[in-house]
Amino acid sequence: MIKNSQEEKNQKVLFYTGISRAFRTTSIENLYEISQVYPTIVLSERLDKETERIIRDKILFPKIEEIVSIDQFPEKKRNVFLENRYAHKMAKEI
Repeated sequence: MIKNSQEEKNQKVLFYTGISRAFRTTSIENLYEISQVYPTIVLSERLDKETERIIRDKILFPKIEEIVSIDQFPEKKRNVFLENRYAHKMAKEI
């Protein structure tokens, strides 16, 4: 029993926001609930300033440890090889 509680303390949640509009309308409530209990790392697409300011608020989201911008949907089209290299580098970092 002690082993399980120790493992639970070390668990972290990776939370992907998806596109900004969908995150603001549906997923932000899930992030709120999760970040009340578990240490959370947010994998984020580009968010508007107001939304980003809200999720950086430690009173509302106390256990968010880091917000990582992953830019899965870039504004400009990238070369396929550069896209693959970018995804590989980002996966290693995360």
